[in-house]
Amino acid sequence: MKDGPREKMIKYGVRALSDEEVLSILIRSGSKDESVLELSKKILHDLLTIENLSDLSAKELMNYKGIGPSKACIIVCANELHFRLMKKMKLRKKVSSIRDAFSVVRDDYYNLTYEMFTI
Repeated sequence: MKDGPREKMIKYGVRALSDEEVLSILIRSGSKDESVLELSKKILHDLLTIENLSDLSAKELMNYKGIGPSKACIIVCANELHFRLMKKMKLRKKVSSIRDAFSVVRDDYYNLTYEMFTI
């Protein structure tokens, strides 16, 4: 019997997993019509790249059969956790030019769907 994504991760480490396998661990289960791995592949195929996953809202994720509010919230929160970790890492970076400053704040405003003014 072939190991599933969880078993593979435990045996070989998280870096051994494909994007689909990582997403399938977050989603946990599929639907009666498709496995969790098939669902993950479908979502990532529709998005073209894994980077586009962070552009989806919980409501958009729930358009996929097998993704309800709980699973959608897990995916959105995993994206937010990554965003916050990356932000903290960038804040440790030395800023010595306008280009460096832009790279630090760019992601704070990238996915906003409304106008924002800050001082």
